[in-house]
Amino acid sequence: MTFVLRAAGITKDDDEAKNVVRCPRCHFLTPDSEYCSNCGALLKVTEDDLTRLEANRLMYRVL
Repeated sequence: MTFVLRAAGITKDDDEAKNVVRCPRCHFLTPDSEYCSNCGALLKVTEDDLTRLEANRLMYRVL
């Protein structure tokens, strides 16, 4: 990951470079947060999020 940052001209120490994640939707390198700073996609999915999504899917199937 540090190599990608250096290639882009971003110089950070190793501790800061570890706090960067790639968005699964747009593949943008974004600071480690809950949402992507480029497209707004949810980056950290918890068990509660998955349960809520599955409940919504089941509800729409019934309707």
